[in-house]
Formats: sequence, C-alpha cells, structure tokens
Amino acid sequence: MTAIINLKTAGKAGGIKAGTKIKWIRLVHGDHEIDAKVNGRVLLIRAASVKKA
Repeated sequence: MTAIINLKTAGKAGGIKAGTKIKWIRLVHGDHEIDAKVNGRVLLIRAASVKKA
C-alpha cells in the first residue's frame, strides 16, 4: 500500500508524505478501516487515503 495524500499525525512533528510505502496492514472495523505500521509508528488510516502498490 502507498499513501496518496499527505497525512498529518497527532503528537509528532511531521507526518506521512504522499508516496510513502505502508508495509504492515490489517483491516479493522470502525471509522478507520486500516491499522498500519509506517516508519516505526502504528497508525489508523482511512482506506480512501491509500492505494494498492
């Protein structure tokens, strides 16, 4: 998976830039559909923010 838009993260400076690879994903139920690990951080991401790479 790859991020298609810049994503802001709460609590840490900087965010995730468009084009960043998301290596570890798990689909979950609820408001945020993807539980992912990006650059050593575990995040909840909406499916509309990523594309299949």
